[in-house]
Amino acid sequence: MHRRKSLELIAGFSPFLLLSSNPVASKNLDSYQWLKNFKVRWNNSQTYCFEIFDAMPSSDFNYRPNPEIMSYAKLFSHIGSGLNVYAEVLDGSVSDNEPEPNNKTAVSDYLNYAFAHFNKALDEINIDDLYNIKHAKSDVEPWKGFSIFDIITLGYNHTIHHIAQATVFLRLKNIVPPKYRF
Repeated sequence: MHRRKSLELIAGFSPFLLLSSNPVASKNLDSYQWLKNFKVRWNNSQTYCFEIFDAMPSSDFNYRPNPEIMSYAKLFSHIGSGLNVYAEVLDGSVSDNEPEPNNKTAVSDYLNYAFAHFNKALDEINIDDLYNIKHAKSDVEPWKGFSIFDIITLGYNHTIHHIAQATVFLRLKNIVPPKYRF
């Protein structure tokens, strides 16, 4: 990646770092604008997730580089499971159970469901509470002390982390991953 593009990405991500480490600065950023910007990036991440998911042929869907690592299929059902947990923390809803990651269609359906569940929770956020600890699991460990902002960024980071793992799996199978979206 070019140095300039790297710096642009760091600068684009800096509000996450700034807000998570500086509560005074977090109150000065317009919450509406932050959430609007986040949703653009989040939608791109969702599209990218499915592009990566679809890049692996069904015949290699259960590929794993070694026994200690989740399979390609499990990475995506795990992404879905994580999104459902974060949505539940935000809105108190109950989600579908994670499917066995042995069927590409079932995992795709579950991942679609999980993104829709998380997106619905995002849409229902009271923007005035973004930096407050007012969510459905405020009194439950390990979520005590986490703001809504923290939960959103945890969901983002968890998803991107596993998408990055999946791109390595593709490379190990000599498949060029789709171009990254930001």
